[in-house]
Amino acid sequence: MSILTLLTSIQIPYTANAWELNSENTRSGIVTSASSFWVEGYGPVTAKQIFSGDFEDDLYWASLSLYCEKKSLSVAIFLYQVGSGHDELKLDDPGYISISLNGAPAKRYRTYGTGISGTIAIKKDAVALAKAMLSKRTLTTTLRIRYGERIPMKFTISDLSKSRTRFKYAGCTF
Repeated sequence: MSILTLLTSIQIPYTANAWELNSENTRSGIVTSASSFWVEGYGPVTAKQIFSGDFEDDLYWASLSLYCEKKSLSVAIFLYQVGSGHDELKLDDPGYISISLNGAPAKRYRTYGTGISGTIAIKKDAVALAKAMLSKRTLTTTLRIRYGERIPMKFTISDLSKSRTRFKYAGCTF
């Protein structure tokens, strides 16, 4: 997963209902991403709402993103804070994250380090998670800031199936 892909997917929105879709043709192949957004106190929001700048300072917001790069799928949750002048967000990452789809009992997924502050990523079980997400409407999880509070979040994940062709061309099927 590259920083360039994240920045590109944030700057160039192509929405499919709840998802912001983006693809980039690079030297190493096609890189595709799909992102869904959540804001503390507001719940699931669109990419347009996130980047309009209408939220109060100090609120947390997050993006749930699926990435296909070099034919490898990963799922990541990025946590940010509205406003400027905040300390770097460091998350408690015990090596797994519990995720609930449509309110069903939570399932644990193995996480790995990305080197990006405020990020939890799933690589090994990313395809299984993406397949499970296809027929679901919501994804719920909780992130914990290191030595700080727990932040529960709920993403709208309906219509992920509309992005399957895009991911297939990048070499990732689910």
